[in-house]
Amino acid sequence: MYLRLKSGDPFMFAGLWDQWHGPNGEELRSCTIITTSPNTFVQDIHDRMPAIIPPDKYKDWLEGLDPEQLLQPYPPEEMEAHLVSRTVNNPRNETATCVEALTDG
Repeated sequence: MYLRLKSGDPFMFAGLWDQWHGPNGEELRSCTIITTSPNTFVQDIHDRMPAIIPPDKYKDWLEGLDPEQLLQPYPPEEMEAHLVSRTVNNPRNETATCVEALTDG
């Protein structure tokens, strides 16, 4: 399943990153995408979804303002989806076929 905004605009997931030193002194960088409960569009696909930050709230997220309010399910009426091939299941596949819609026939 390929999910996107109906507008076709890029969007930002809420995420965190850190840089720290492991036990052997090696510098490590790590990151995570924050999830939230699914909206009504996603709930039949999965029991959670990435927290999508609305464009007018990017600055608020980056400045750490009101994270509780920003970590809400994205408005379902602004999203769409289509089925894609199983090519997407292998992280070595980085081709356009990963997001192309499957067609009957």
